[in-house]
Amino acid sequence: MLVILTAVVMVMITGGIALADDGSGGAGATTLTKAQVFRRLLLLNEARLDETLAKWEAAGKITDAQKIQIKEAWQKARPQVVKAWVFRQLLKMNEAKLDETLARWVAAGKIDAAESVKIKTAWQSTRATIQKIVIARQLLKMDAAKVDETLAKWLADGKITTGQVEQIKAWWEAKTTKPAN
Repeated sequence: MLVILTAVVMVMITGGIALADDGSGGAGATTLTKAQVFRRLLLLNEARLDETLAKWEAAGKITDAQKIQIKEAWQKARPQVVKAWVFRQLLKMNEAKLDETLARWVAAGKIDAAESVKIKTAWQSTRATIQKIVIARQLLKMDAAKVDETLAKWLADGKITTGQVEQIKAWWEAKTTKPAN
């Protein structure tokens, strides 16, 4: 994250980028912040980035020095953006598919076994957090009777303990009870 923030600051220092178009000169160009422009540039592959920066330079939107600074910032930030995108794709997989994908990457030499374990650990942690958010949103849509019924089922199925039932119920009540005026 620090790399991305540093890169954004570097681009902001360069100044001069007013339009977030891709260099095509299309009528849909809009004024954006320099950080927004840089985020869009991070989505481009290197060839497309070079093409866009060359067009901006030719149009007088940036100088050669700014083009070099932007490219250097892009090169520093891009690997993290790609890793984040890949991780988001992995989060969409079930555990079996994840294991298969990681094994294939290890076999192909793209990652080593230790990296595979780190990725899986991060996947499990993130999925658990996402699951908690989804469950919380579902509970907040329920009335008290439905919450009690759901918690009783989870308790009977061994998914939660009595202590967790009490914690969840207290949390739900705190979130759904309107303060008295």
